[in-house]
Amino acid sequence: MTASETLSQGILAYKDGRYLDAFQLCERAQDEATSAEQLEVSLYALHLWLAEICLQIGDFKKAQEFVDNASKCANKEIDDNVYNDFAGVADIASVQWRLLSLLGDHEEALEGIAKLVAQQKERYGVDSLHLANALNSQGVTLGEAGQAKEAEAPLRRAMSMRERLVGVDSVSFSESLNNLSVNYGMQNNFTLGEALGTRALSLRRKHLRANHPSIGHSLHNIGSQKLKHQDSKKAEENFLAALKIFEQELPPRHPQLSMTLSGLGTALVAQRKFKEARVPFERALSIAEETPAQKDLLLLSALSGLGLAHLGSLQFKEAEPYTKRALYMVEHSAQLKTASEKGLLDRLMVCYVFQGKLADALKFYPDSMRAKYTNTFESLFDLLSAVGEFAKKQLPPRENI
Repeated sequence: MTASETLSQGILAYKDGRYLDAFQLCERAQDEATSAEQLEVSLYALHLWLAEICLQIGDFKKAQEFVDNASKCANKEIDDNVYNDFAGVADIASVQWRLLSLLGDHEEALEGIAKLVAQQKERYGVDSLHLANALNSQGVTLGEAGQAKEAEAPLRRAMSMRERLVGVDSVSFSESLNNLSVNYGMQNNFTLGEALGTRALSLRRKHLRANHPSIGHSLHNIGSQKLKHQDSKKAEENFLAALKIFEQELPPRHPQLSMTLSGLGTALVAQRKFKEARVPFERALSIAEETPAQKDLLLLSALSGLGLAHLGSLQFKEAEPYTKRALYMVEHSAQLKTASEKGLLDRLMVCYVFQGKLADALKFYPDSMRAKYTNTFESLFDLLSAVGEFAKKQLPPRENI
């Protein structure tokens, strides 16, 4: 088999969502291409395919290596057929900026993608799939940078272009639906977010194999929307279905697994299944500790969830270190400055109160939500007593834990 034939098989495996198989085939094509007497495949395109696949399997170090290799080959002549087939999936710039965004360098990634959008517009015109893909990447990156409102416009524009160019009955359009669904969820428009996510899932099930990772992403997204709608049982079902796909199709330490495991744990906590919730949260934390991509967000989700699961089980000593670490992350990261800070302060104060650490609890005065309206030490001690009574009523009896 020639390098070109092996690469074609790798591309087919990639499009089928068999990323690990695709990586092995493209690596084999690379070996065949470099050992052949006459180069029959573009090494530029081959390295970019490998970089794109590495993004999907969560190997960001190798992704950067292949991006660098592609850059070295960029000045060589590229076979038109190979390039045209490849360009719709990823070019060197879009892979580089997406990689930077996943690793947390949103500012540089957004600057680079803005340039890419302008270049694609100039190169292919105002109504092309190349521009739609660039706009889609821009919207996703804005969302990852916490700018959900700003992300909506490029995502909607990309979806509109894909609707005109490839139609609504396509995998490309389903990607836009799912990305816009996530965006609306980030803007707290859960009704519209769930409707778009359900539509995306239906399209993906129609066009993709049952275990395609994209179906897993849709299931995860719908689980998140169900969770916001207070339907924790349905959220659990969707997270479990997504997890089953990811465990079969992705490497065991992939960051998406951490994200879905934390979602599952949150759904179980919402059903007061505190002991059961600790298992997925512990797995999520183990993976998050090792991944370089979206590390802070994954760690915060797992730590906060694990602390809450222990707190719900009346394990105040065990809940304390997880809650304290999560609070430290929020307090020392501009990216993580969210409303969760007050909630974490509140939980940590409860941990201290029920361990008799009143001096530590007093340090949060007047920051904790339940300490917000106190202005004397006497009223604070009354508050701490009220916290204890409140927690006793809210937490389940020990025999149910």
